[in-house]
Amino acid sequence: MDDMNGTALEASPVLLELADPSRIGSGPGDGPVKDWSVPAGAAGAAMVTAPGHLPLLLAWPAATEGRDIEVVFPAGSDLEIELVVDPGASLPLEEEARTLDLMPPPEVLGLHPLSGLDQPEPVRAFLAAAAQRTAPSWRPLVEIPRQIPLGEEPIQVTLPAGDRYRWASALPLVSENPDHWLDLPPGGRVVLRLRLVGAGTIRGRLDLSSLPGPASISLVRLYRLQWEKQRAVFVQRAVPNGEGEFVFAGLAPGEYRVDGLWQAGDTWCIAARLAEVGSGWGSDLGLVVPAVSAPVVFHPFLVDQSGAEIGIEPGPPESWPEFNLAPLRGFPDPLAGFVGAVPFPVGRRNKILGMEPGRWNILRRPWPALDEALPERARFANPSDNRSYEIGDGRLLEFSMPVDTDLASVRLTVGFPDSSVGITYHWHFIRPGEDLPLLKGSFQVRSAEETIAGEIPAGRYQFVLLPDGRLPLERGPLPSALEVMTVPPGGLDQVVRTRPGVTLAGRYLGPPEELARLKIIGFSIREWRGMPWNAFNCLGTVCDAEGNFVIHGVPAGSRIQEAFSDQTWVVGSAPVQEIEVQQCGPPMPSGGR
Repeated sequence: MDDMNGTALEASPVLLELADPSRIGSGPGDGPVKDWSVPAGAAGAAMVTAPGHLPLLLAWPAATEGRDIEVVFPAGSDLEIELVVDPGASLPLEEEARTLDLMPPPEVLGLHPLSGLDQPEPVRAFLAAAAQRTAPSWRPLVEIPRQIPLGEEPIQVTLPAGDRYRWASALPLVSENPDHWLDLPPGGRVVLRLRLVGAGTIRGRLDLSSLPGPASISLVRLYRLQWEKQRAVFVQRAVPNGEGEFVFAGLAPGEYRVDGLWQAGDTWCIAARLAEVGSGWGSDLGLVVPAVSAPVVFHPFLVDQSGAEIGIEPGPPESWPEFNLAPLRGFPDPLAGFVGAVPFPVGRRNKILGMEPGRWNILRRPWPALDEALPERARFANPSDNRSYEIGDGRLLEFSMPVDTDLASVRLTVGFPDSSVGITYHWHFIRPGEDLPLLKGSFQVRSAEETIAGEIPAGRYQFVLLPDGRLPLERGPLPSALEVMTVPPGGLDQVVRTRPGVTLAGRYLGPPEELARLKIIGFSIREWRGMPWNAFNCLGTVCDAEGNFVIHGVPAGSRIQEAFSDQTWVVGSAPVQEIEVQQCGPPMPSGGR
């Protein structure tokens, strides 16, 4: 097996003896025993799948020699889903728009979504959970959320029993259990009866004639407007047909915003339209055209330290970085206007139709494909760029993105106590006053000393080192590190001293219905020993069903802020401290942009 970078590693065989081989799908080897090879000295993880069942992740700790592992599958429980469609309601034609999401509780997933995002979800969550698994019995570790396409015929699926599952859907579904929770007893059978209520449809057609040629990009996003909360919630996306026509079906009654984006050559069109849906009726938007026909020219380009432009190949559309466009207007106008992510090639002048006069904010989001396109030994001076412009007819928007080509080598040696062995740590280098790290990574502690290495521009940084994952309270305090360090042009080789961290034993006290829907608890470090910090969303975990949560390794003497509110706390020096949280945050999005 190769590592994440494709480097071949010496492999150690792991034999998996399957207690119930009839439930196993694809995998190396034949029969009840399957032979995996994993990198020697590293924790391992293997995905085990079976038709009609949730995939399972098997995880084992670091090993230097072969071992036999018995896989014991939990007793299954049969779930039957019955769907009744009300008169006037209809299921969307697209399969992805008529799905039911079955989700185990977050504590089953071992999910820590607020840090350590170097690896894509859900791979990072699996590996982080695998690294923290210490039980002697190597049972399947994770049940992955599953999307089930709905139809008018009953659907049967077998799930691991003994857990509470939650269902969710973009469709207007009602059931006998309004809290959307399912309890699955071992070896039992549960029937979930759903009803698709009278739903509406939104349809329209993008004005493709405004483009200089056939559309290369054509996309429509649908948002439901929540005026009382001053926010627009993403519902689904659609790709129009060759004539620009699109349909959103099976929508719950309410107000919606439709954002259209279409492009050909050097011309982009954006448009936003409001629509209303009632029980059994909807909206026909007709021809959707840009609100302004005069183009605004947007020119994103790279510059080096001297201000000279760095030329790179734009690459295919899927590699173009995304820029968030948002009008800076008072509420409620932002809910009514186009607010979305638009991909643009770097180094080209792009004409945008539809940007109304006024002040707009443009944000470059971090984009891995753009990082890979940079010249060798080059790195963005800022992880993201956020600018505001006054838009007028024929305005040229120059968006220069500084790139540092003179990088300094950094090597840090970090010492850990025995209590940290087996725990995954995440580290960030953040420039003072910025939100996003310029350099970050993670590792599992395997010895008394671990090394962090990388290349960054010379300068002053805040260094953050914190443990990852949801660990039991009995694990005890774990060390962490916060330091301010200057990286000289010649590089830095330094020893980092960890300090005893604090364990927060918390409880969420907000509305119970919000706990069932959200569950994520996150904190930002805003101050440490009187020094301002901006370590954005460095600490995070999930609540259990009662609202309890635990976070280890919180630096003593820091002031932390709850990520989804203005609530703050000053962390004292006691090893374990109790806090109460009034708000929690939304789950990570599972699809759509």
